[in-house]
Amino acid sequence: METVFYLKGMSTDIDELEYLTEKFKAYDMELIPLVFDYTKFFGKNKNEIAQELSKKISSYTTDDKVNVVCHSMGCNFIPSLVATSVKDFNVILISPEYGKVSEEERASIVPSDKEMEHPAKTMKNPFKKYINISVFLNSCKWVKEDIGILKLCDLEMLYSKGDPFVSRMAISSLAQVTDAPVHEIDCNNHNPLLENNDAMDIIKANIKKNNVPRF
Repeated sequence: METVFYLKGMSTDIDELEYLTEKFKAYDMELIPLVFDYTKFFGKNKNEIAQELSKKISSYTTDDKVNVVCHSMGCNFIPSLVATSVKDFNVILISPEYGKVSEEERASIVPSDKEMEHPAKTMKNPFKKYINISVFLNSCKWVKEDIGILKLCDLEMLYSKGDPFVSRMAISSLAQVTDAPVHEIDCNNHNPLLENNDAMDIIKANIKKNNVPRF
């Protein structure tokens, strides 16, 4: 069974993580969340966070190459992790929010015809939501500082066809710099892993292609 480390989105809760864990298991992959609560990052700088993430990865494996799947806010922490780690990363970015979606770009998005089986959740605790947003805004600054380092990774990107929060222009720009393949998944969910097996098929093929050792 292949091991996949996971950097979740801001609003992803325990139930969603358990659902994804079972879904990955069905594809013969072990999903290991690196973060359960982003409030623990409040007040920390990017290097401190990267060291925490590296330490957790190292507690599971001593291999040089690792798989990391990042979703939404989780994508913001991978550049500094890559920049400070000695590991060789195979990275899959899902719905990275690496740029603001302009009104013109938003108007051009054509939603999928498919209904969502797992609608997006909202964070009910207002204080926790405020802290998470603060961490998110800081992480957006760090992305701008370190995003060029992703050229050193095996990189692939996915996003949903009807997602209004993902800038296609930002993804296209990063793909041009890194030569990363980009996949549009036919669904509307901000996390296509919840809706569409196409995303899981891409991840499975990616790991097989990159010949990542079994842990």
